[in-house]
Amino acid sequence: MGIKNAAEKSKLAVLEAVRGFAALYVFIHHAHIAPNNYLGMLLYFGQEVVILFFLLSGFVIDYSLKNGSFEAKKYFKLRFRRIYPIFLMALILSYIAACLIHKGWASVYPSQLVGNILMLQDVSALKRGVWFDTYQSNSPLWSLSYEWCFYLLFIPIMLLPARGKLHLFVVFLISFFGWLLYQLVPNPVALFFSYFIIWWAGVELSREFKLSGNLTFLNQRILLGALLILVMLQLIPIFMFHRAGIHLQLGIDPVLQFRHYAVTVLFVIIAIFWQSKKIKIPKWFMGFSYIAPISYGIYIMHVPILNVIHKFVLERSIIIFLIAIPIVFLFGWLLESVYQKSINKHWRI
Repeated sequence: MGIKNAAEKSKLAVLEAVRGFAALYVFIHHAHIAPNNYLGMLLYFGQEVVILFFLLSGFVIDYSLKNGSFEAKKYFKLRFRRIYPIFLMALILSYIAACLIHKGWASVYPSQLVGNILMLQDVSALKRGVWFDTYQSNSPLWSLSYEWCFYLLFIPIMLLPARGKLHLFVVFLISFFGWLLYQLVPNPVALFFSYFIIWWAGVELSREFKLSGNLTFLNQRILLGALLILVMLQLIPIFMFHRAGIHLQLGIDPVLQFRHYAVTVLFVIIAIFWQSKKIKIPKWFMGFSYIAPISYGIYIMHVPILNVIHKFVLERSIIIFLIAIPIVFLFGWLLESVYQKSINKHWRI
């Protein structure tokens, strides 16, 4: 038993390293340190890395329920406490950053602020039907509305009987009808629902891993099949856009959604292959695990900080990045290790 637990801890440590790497990658991606060369191409996949965050989140949320118990009220409080305090602080700091950039009071944008507080934000420049843009152009905030929706949807799913693949079937239906509704009437809620299966893929991987300490293509074949169906469905709006003479771009709806679904399939395949082949992770990569404890703070604050620095240091992206590193990491530490820990201490569940 001790050997098995040690092996599991080692594998979970890899997930922490992946989380730290993902946060740093998104930070570097937005810094645009090499936009016109091959290195810039390697840093183009910020969207895909956010999808990796979704998968990790689904895995960790389910894995935390290792004894099989689920208390909806406690779960909701824990998720709220984890997401909202830092998120609300990020909204305040994003406004302060906007004031520094404008060298005076910036517009508060009340409707945008309320829409973000209600977790309905997205990026209208990239997707159809967006109701509220991310507050003060803090673009990474788009993923938090999806994440919050996934947390809420997890509750009714977990209250259903766990018979066979019933949960996965219900999740697929939610995602399918979300996708269908979005094609008919583009809106953010439908898009959130359509992405639920991406997050749930992490749950499915966790469930097999908890049972056997392993991942196999055989046990994940239904998940992969469901994901492939959504990948193929996403080709329909792409074809319709092309037929209507609408210019398609890799980073914009509907191609963007195709990228998101397709890379989910790829990440699931990589996870199964890595686990089944017992591939060793290089020690240097495990160093990213030190970033994981402050990854949320880094993720949520790096864009406002980069924007402020860019205001005073123009057209020298590598300089902006070097200046931003200690500031971003400091804010990440303050938000996670000081502010969040204070919240946890005074808000016990």
